[in-house]
Amino acid sequence: MDHGNHMNEHEKPFSENTDNNFSSKCSGTNITQDEFLRSQMGFKDSQIVQIVKGKHHLLKLTIDGKVYGLGKSYFGVVGLGGAAFSMKPKLIPNLANIKITQIACGMFHSLALAKNGDLYSWGMGFEGQLGLSNRYKIASSPRYVNFFYKKPVTFITCGHNYSLCITNDSRLWGWGENKLGQLGLGKVQVVDKPTQIQILDIPGNQEGCSRPDSILNGNVERKYSGLPLKACYAAAGFSHSAVVTKEGFLLTFGLNIYGQLGKF
Repeated sequence: MDHGNHMNEHEKPFSENTDNNFSSKCSGTNITQDEFLRSQMGFKDSQIVQIVKGKHHLLKLTIDGKVYGLGKSYFGVVGLGGAAFSMKPKLIPNLANIKITQIACGMFHSLALAKNGDLYSWGMGFEGQLGLSNRYKIASSPRYVNFFYKKPVTFITCGHNYSLCITNDSRLWGWGENKLGQLGLGKVQVVDKPTQIQILDIPGNQEGCSRPDSILNGNVERKYSGLPLKACYAAAGFSHSAVVTKEGFLLTFGLNIYGQLGKF
């Protein structure tokens, strides 16, 4: 028997567990069944609306807007204060009185979006992925991202060491690591504060894959307006990103060595 490749039932990623009723609520990297079951301790099916995972931590959001964290809190990424570690879900104190509607995890940082559009971040910020001032290289509990004062956020997502969000005016913003163009902000390597990512209705780009570029079906030809597009959804991977616009376009940027941008 090949024990080197053996994976027991509780170690399988959720995508392989078709009987798991919570699979549609999970996002992140390789959430195992064992991790998932631990995250459910003390909670019913109907209480959980979202689960996300970083490198060594899990966050979950309940229907009443509460955020719970568990796992290894490297760089304070669980959000319980200090290096607090928990094998069971614990309510994140700094968010206890705030109605949260969405959560997101990078490798070692986390984001939470409040119902009123306020954005909170915590964990490791060495690459600027927290969107806080430069003095916050590590935040062990959620902190309000002041940049978005009077700019209500409607959607959030995290890449490996970077963050993306969309505000209520349909603008796309990014901050953190950009060494491979994953923020769509050109060739600057680190972006230490939220910066608007221009998504324009133009053909191609002049900087490889470091700027948002639309994907067309086959060789379809059309007229480009040159006008800004309105973002409505975004996704972030290890070092590539994608955004969907209200006009129905899909734009991608970042690393493309495996064709992950849909450009060959």
